[in-house]
Amino acid sequence: MEKVAKLNRLVASYTLAIAVLLTFLNVVLRYLFGTSLSFSAELASYLFIASAFFATSLGFKEHTHISVDLISKKTILGKFAKYISFWITLLFLLFIAIFGVEFVSLAFDMNEISIDLNISMWIIYMIIPVSFSLAVFWHIKSDAK
Repeated sequence: MEKVAKLNRLVASYTLAIAVLLTFLNVVLRYLFGTSLSFSAELASYLFIASAFFATSLGFKEHTHISVDLISKKTILGKFAKYISFWITLLFLLFIAIFGVEFVSLAFDMNEISIDLNISMWIIYMIIPVSFSLAVFWHIKSDAK
């Protein structure tokens, strides 16, 4: 499990680092040399999105998402609220993961191509089902303790 967490963490951090470096490089090229990388804005956007989605899934493992404890978790009402919250969150994550697969399949069938990168969009859209499947995994695993 730690290998999966490490890979999740690496994807989240490296995609963010590459996006920041790419954006910085493009700014330097534009203002100092009067040129820019035509694909940098599109790639940086996809990298930022990937970073956010994979970091979100990792947040379920590390319990770093925001929560409000209005009711003590030691009372029956608090335990019930935690139970309901777990299932609502799980259903939402499963919904996005499942429909993410359908979205990828649709993009694959339509042979949609990105404008600047000139790659199949289903590859980029894979971020959605993969990251949300990881979120499902971490949500179940972390709340099973």
